Amino acid sequence: MFADWSDDNTTILTELFVQQVRAGNRPDKHLTQNAYEEVAKDFKVRTGLEYTKLQLKNKWDKLKTDYSNFRKLKLKETGGGWDY
Repeated sequence: MFADWSDDNTTILTELFVQQVRAGNRPDKHLTQNAYEEVAKDFKVRTGLEYTKLQLKNKWDKLKTDYSNFRKLKLKETGGGWDY
């Protein structure tokens, strides 16, 4: 099944992952298996879409890479800084 990562679905997924991190379900660099199961369950409830752990993890990893690249380009390479 091809994943539909619309802006709304990405926002929902990010919120769910943040909840798991704040709940302490990331003891090191990775979420626990239970955290992924909880995210998948809540994501299905909120969107009606049922994705595998691998699909959710791949999206999360891609978002982290994108954010890292953004920070590198915005804050270091361009010297533009951040305007709050």
